[in-house]
Amino acid sequence: PEAELPAVLTRIAPHLKPYGGLTRSILLKLVAQARERGYAAITDYAVAGVTSVGVPIRDRTGQVLGAISVSAIASRMADREAMVVRTLQREVAGLQAALTRVTIARTASI
Repeated sequence: PEAELPAVLTRIAPHLKPYGGLTRSILLKLVAQARERGYAAITDYAVAGVTSVGVPIRDRTGQVLGAISVSAIASRMADREAMVVRTLQREVAGLQAALTRVTIARTASI
């Protein structure tokens, strides 16, 4: 949630240095991009030469429960990022639908 972002950034800022020059300001830009696009993508920060993309898994209210992601050598991901994101989004849609069915079934049995 937006309200938690400053506190989270303050907590993790001292630990960013080993991540390829990742800074608080770069992380803020990456968060903004992820929110705008609906998925997160980074290249060379976690591991040099690697691109990772991730899609959030949300509950019925829109709260993020987790995410699924794929990482690959950056040169392999460059032309495939859109396809990988679509695949992740399709899988997330299935997970969210299943979670909704389980939640509704449990709520109905209470």
